[in-house]
Amino acid sequence: MVEPMKLKSYGQACALAAALDVIGSRWTILILRDLMGGPARYVDLHRGLPGLASNLLADRLRDLEEFGLIEKTTEAYGVTLYRLTPLGEQTRPALAELGKLGLILRASDSAGLLGDPAPPKNLRFLAIAFQSLFASGWREDRPFQLGLKVDDEWFTIESGPDGLTVKYEKPPDGVPALGVSYDAVNDVIVPGADLDRFRREATVIAGGPEAIDTFVDLVGAAMAAY
Repeated sequence: MVEPMKLKSYGQACALAAALDVIGSRWTILILRDLMGGPARYVDLHRGLPGLASNLLADRLRDLEEFGLIEKTTEAYGVTLYRLTPLGEQTRPALAELGKLGLILRASDSAGLLGDPAPPKNLRFLAIAFQSLFASGWREDRPFQLGLKVDDEWFTIESGPDGLTVKYEKPPDGVPALGVSYDAVNDVIVPGADLDRFRREATVIAGGPEAIDTFVDLVGAAMAAY
Protein backbone atom coordinates (compact mmCIF):
# COMPACT_ATOMS: atom_id res chain seq x y z
CA MET A 1 0.00 0.00 0.00
CA VAL A 2 1.37 3.40 -1.01
CA GLU A 3 1.55 5.87 1.82
CA PRO A 4 -0.11 9.21 1.01
CA MET A 5 2.38 12.05 0.67
CA LYS A 6 2.21 14.50 3.55
CA LEU A 7 1.97 18.13 2.54
CA LYS A 8 4.14 20.79 4.05
CA SER A 9 2.01 22.42 6.71
CA TYR A 10 2.00 25.70 8.58
CA GLY A 11 0.98 23.65 11.61
CA GLN A 12 -1.53 26.24 12.76
CA ALA A 13 -5.10 25.86 13.99
CA CYS A 14 -6.16 28.72 11.68
CA ALA A 15 -8.62 27.68 8.96
CA LEU A 16 -6.88 29.95 6.43
CA ALA A 17 -3.60 28.19 7.18
CA ALA A 18 -5.32 24.83 6.60
CA ALA A 19 -6.57 26.05 3.20
CA LEU A 20 -3.07 27.22 2.30
CA ASP A 21 -1.67 23.86 3.37
CA VAL A 22 -3.74 22.34 0.55
CA ILE A 23 -3.75 24.98 -2.20
CA GLY A 24 -0.85 27.23 -1.23
CA SER A 25 1.93 25.18 -2.85
CA ARG A 26 3.48 26.65 -5.99
CA TRP A 27 1.41 25.99 -9.14
CA THR A 28 -1.60 24.57 -7.28
CA ILE A 29 -3.78 27.67 -7.52
CA LEU A 30 -2.85 28.03 -11.20
CA ILE A 31 -4.00 24.46 -11.83
CA LEU A 32 -7.32 25.29 -10.17
CA ARG A 33 -7.44 28.49 -12.23
CA ASP A 34 -7.11 26.55 -15.47
CA LEU A 35 -9.95 24.23 -14.43
CA MET A 36 -12.32 27.11 -13.66
CA GLY A 37 -13.37 27.28 -17.31
CA GLY A 38 -14.22 23.57 -17.47
CA PRO A 39 -12.63 20.11 -17.64
CA ALA A 40 -9.18 19.74 -19.17
CA ARG A 41 -6.84 16.99 -20.32
CA TYR A 42 -3.49 16.51 -18.60
CA VAL A 43 -1.70 17.71 -21.74
CA ASP A 44 -3.81 20.90 -21.82
CA LEU A 45 -2.95 21.71 -18.23
CA HIS A 46 0.73 21.03 -18.82
CA ARG A 47 0.81 23.14 -21.97
CA GLY A 48 -0.83 26.08 -20.22
CA LEU A 49 1.66 26.08 -17.36
CA PRO A 50 5.11 26.48 -18.96
CA GLY A 51 7.84 25.94 -16.41
CA LEU A 52 5.88 23.28 -14.50
CA ALA A 53 7.60 19.91 -14.77
CA SER A 54 5.34 17.02 -15.77
CA ASN A 55 6.12 15.01 -12.62
CA LEU A 56 5.32 17.99 -10.40
CA LEU A 57 2.01 18.53 -12.23
CA ALA A 58 1.18 14.87 -11.57
CA ASP A 59 1.98 15.37 -7.87
CA ARG A 60 -0.16 18.49 -7.61
CA LEU A 61 -3.09 16.82 -9.37
CA ARG A 62 -2.83 13.82 -7.07
CA ASP A 63 -2.86 16.06 -3.99
CA LEU A 64 -5.89 17.99 -5.24
CA GLU A 65 -7.65 14.71 -5.99
CA GLU A 66 -6.87 13.28 -2.56
CA PHE A 67 -8.38 16.34 -0.89
CA GLY A 68 -11.50 16.10 -3.05
CA LEU A 69 -11.03 19.36 -4.96
CA ILE A 70 -10.75 17.74 -8.40
CA GLU A 71 -11.68 14.40 -9.95
CA LYS A 72 -10.94 12.42 -13.09
CA THR A 73 -13.64 11.66 -15.61
CA THR A 74 -13.48 9.64 -18.81
CA GLU A 75 -15.32 10.99 -21.82
CA ALA A 76 -15.82 9.75 -25.38
CA TYR A 77 -12.98 7.76 -26.96
CA GLY A 78 -11.49 7.10 -23.53
CA VAL A 79 -10.11 10.60 -23.05
CA THR A 80 -9.33 11.31 -19.38
CA LEU A 81 -10.23 14.78 -18.14
CA TYR A 82 -9.69 16.56 -14.85
CA ARG A 83 -12.51 18.69 -13.48
CA LEU A 84 -13.46 20.54 -10.33
CA THR A 85 -15.65 18.81 -7.77
CA PRO A 86 -18.36 20.76 -5.89
CA LEU A 87 -15.74 21.34 -3.19
CA GLY A 88 -13.29 22.60 -5.80
CA GLU A 89 -15.93 24.97 -7.12
CA GLN A 90 -15.96 26.61 -3.70
CA THR A 91 -12.52 28.02 -4.45
CA ARG A 92 -13.95 30.05 -7.36
CA PRO A 93 -14.92 33.21 -5.39
CA ALA A 94 -11.54 33.30 -3.65
CA LEU A 95 -9.63 32.91 -6.91
CA ALA A 96 -11.79 35.56 -8.58
CA GLU A 97 -10.98 37.99 -5.75
CA LEU A 98 -7.27 37.19 -6.02
CA GLY A 99 -7.59 37.80 -9.75
CA LYS A 100 -9.09 41.24 -9.10
CA LEU A 101 -6.18 42.02 -6.82
CA GLY A 102 -3.78 40.89 -9.54
CA LEU A 103 -5.43 43.18 -12.09
CA ILE A 104 -4.97 46.13 -9.75
CA LEU A 105 -1.37 45.20 -8.91
CA ARG A 106 -0.42 44.86 -12.57
CA ALA A 107 -2.07 48.16 -13.46
CA SER A 108 -0.26 49.98 -10.63
CA ASP A 109 3.16 48.35 -11.16
CA SER A 110 4.84 51.41 -12.65
CA ALA A 111 8.27 50.21 -11.46
CA GLY A 112 7.96 46.93 -13.36
CA LEU A 113 8.50 44.82 -10.25
CA LEU A 114 6.25 42.06 -11.59
CA GLY A 115 8.22 41.77 -14.82
CA ASP A 116 6.83 41.06 -18.27
CA PRO A 117 4.51 38.05 -18.47
CA ALA A 118 5.48 35.31 -20.90
CA PRO A 119 3.24 34.83 -23.96
CA PRO A 120 0.49 32.34 -23.04
CA LYS A 121 0.59 28.80 -24.45
CA ASN A 122 -3.19 28.60 -24.25
CA LEU A 123 -5.87 30.98 -23.03
CA ARG A 124 -7.69 28.89 -20.41
CA PHE A 125 -6.54 31.36 -17.74
CA LEU A 126 -8.78 34.03 -19.27
CA ALA A 127 -11.87 32.30 -17.85
CA ILE A 128 -11.05 33.36 -14.29
CA ALA A 129 -9.59 36.69 -15.51
CA PHE A 130 -12.92 37.50 -17.18
CA GLN A 131 -14.83 36.38 -14.10
CA SER A 132 -12.61 38.49 -11.84
CA LEU A 133 -13.20 41.55 -13.98
CA PHE A 134 -16.85 41.12 -14.95
CA ALA A 135 -18.18 40.13 -11.53
CA SER A 136 -18.10 43.79 -10.52
CA GLY A 137 -20.27 44.77 -13.49
CA TRP A 138 -22.75 41.90 -13.30
CA ARG A 139 -26.40 42.84 -12.82
CA GLU A 140 -29.07 40.30 -11.93
CA ASP A 141 -31.71 42.24 -13.90
CA ARG A 142 -29.71 42.01 -17.16
CA PRO A 143 -29.31 38.31 -18.00
CA PHE A 144 -27.37 37.55 -21.17
CA GLN A 145 -25.27 34.91 -22.91
CA LEU A 146 -22.31 35.84 -25.09
CA GLY A 147 -19.68 33.90 -26.98
CA LEU A 148 -16.18 35.33 -27.27
CA LYS A 149 -13.60 33.85 -29.63
CA VAL A 150 -10.15 35.05 -28.61
CA ASP A 151 -7.74 34.18 -31.42
CA ASP A 152 -8.82 30.55 -31.96
CA GLU A 153 -10.12 29.78 -28.46
CA TRP A 154 -13.75 30.07 -27.36
CA PHE A 155 -15.35 31.34 -24.15
CA THR A 156 -18.99 31.53 -23.15
CA ILE A 157 -19.98 34.31 -20.75
CA GLU A 158 -23.35 33.88 -19.10
CA SER A 159 -25.18 36.05 -16.60
CA GLY A 160 -28.31 34.99 -14.75
CA PRO A 161 -29.99 34.80 -11.33
CA ASP A 162 -27.18 32.62 -9.95
CA GLY A 163 -24.42 35.02 -10.95
CA LEU A 164 -21.93 35.34 -13.77
CA THR A 165 -20.01 32.37 -15.15
CA VAL A 166 -17.30 32.09 -17.80
CA LYS A 167 -16.64 28.74 -19.47
CA TYR A 168 -13.81 27.73 -21.76
CA GLU A 169 -16.09 26.40 -24.49
CA LYS A 170 -17.92 27.36 -27.66
CA PRO A 171 -21.39 28.82 -27.07
CA PRO A 172 -24.52 27.02 -28.27
CA ASP A 173 -25.85 27.85 -31.73
CA GLY A 174 -27.83 31.07 -31.85
CA VAL A 175 -25.93 32.80 -29.05
CA PRO A 176 -24.45 36.21 -30.02
CA ALA A 177 -20.70 35.89 -30.46
CA LEU A 178 -17.67 38.06 -31.10
CA GLY A 179 -14.18 37.44 -32.41
CA VAL A 180 -11.17 39.42 -31.22
CA SER A 181 -7.42 39.10 -30.81
CA TYR A 182 -5.75 38.23 -27.52
CA ASP A 183 -3.85 41.53 -27.61
CA ALA A 184 -7.11 43.49 -27.84
CA VAL A 185 -8.62 41.50 -24.98
CA ASN A 186 -5.48 41.98 -22.91
CA ASP A 187 -6.00 45.73 -23.22
CA VAL A 188 -9.40 45.55 -21.52
CA ILE A 189 -8.70 43.23 -18.59
CA VAL A 190 -6.97 45.93 -16.59
CA PRO A 191 -8.57 48.69 -14.51
CA GLY A 192 -8.81 51.93 -16.46
CA ALA A 193 -8.80 50.10 -19.79
CA ASP A 194 -9.42 51.96 -23.03
CA LEU A 195 -12.13 50.12 -24.96
CA ASP A 196 -11.58 51.88 -28.29
CA ARG A 197 -9.26 49.18 -29.64
CA PHE A 198 -11.75 46.47 -28.73
CA ARG A 199 -14.55 48.28 -30.55
CA ARG A 200 -12.34 48.69 -33.62
CA GLU A 201 -11.09 45.13 -33.79
CA ALA A 202 -14.04 43.04 -32.58
CA THR A 203 -15.95 41.26 -35.32
CA VAL A 204 -19.47 39.89 -35.00
CA ILE A 205 -19.55 36.14 -35.58
CA ALA A 206 -23.19 35.57 -34.62
CA GLY A 207 -25.99 37.98 -33.79
CA GLY A 208 -25.85 41.72 -34.38
CA PRO A 209 -23.55 44.59 -33.42
CA GLU A 210 -25.33 44.83 -30.07
CA ALA A 211 -23.10 41.92 -28.98
CA ILE A 212 -20.16 44.33 -28.96
CA ASP A 213 -22.21 46.78 -26.91
CA THR A 214 -23.03 44.02 -24.40
CA PHE A 215 -19.35 43.27 -23.86
CA VAL A 216 -18.29 46.92 -23.71
CA ASP A 217 -21.11 47.77 -21.28
CA LEU A 218 -20.07 44.89 -19.05
CA VAL A 219 -16.45 46.02 -18.98
CA GLY A 220 -17.48 49.64 -18.43
CA ALA A 221 -19.67 48.71 -15.46
CA ALA A 222 -16.82 46.65 -14.01
CA MET A 223 -14.36 49.52 -14.43
CA ALA A 224 -16.73 51.88 -12.65
CA ALA A 225 -16.81 49.51 -9.67
CA TYR A 226 -13.01 49.64 -9.14
